[in-house]
Amino acid sequence: MALVIVAIAASMFLYFADALRITRLSRQETQATTFAKNYLTSLQSYWQTPENYTFGLGYAKELAEAVPEPYRLDVTITNEANETLAQFPEGVAVAKDESRLRKITLMFTDDKGKLLVIQSDISYPPPRP
Repeated sequence: MALVIVAIAASMFLYFADALRITRLSRQETQATTFAKNYLTSLQSYWQTPENYTFGLGYAKELAEAVPEPYRLDVTITNEANETLAQFPEGVAVAKDESRLRKITLMFTDDKGKLLVIQSDISYPPPRP
């Protein structure tokens, strides 16, 4: 009887430990996706003027510096010809780009090597009347 009670207690402990781990991972992924949404919204807002769109790749790097723990963030920005315009944290960036469409790829890697990839496209701002 005592063995059954110990087995039940051990299985309950393992269940709750696993539930806590899943909750922690879920919270971390939520923080990463929230960061990605804010990052892409801020970038799209900044690139609303043709001048900022053409010369504003450095702003993308500034935004990438506030990545939530425990993630490492790699950002790649390519144009419609799939040429790399910027890559952070390595710091590769062109000074000027007039492509009409940019693909932004955010790759979050946690301390255990798990990868979370989020992509979005941002187009050249429409002409103002």
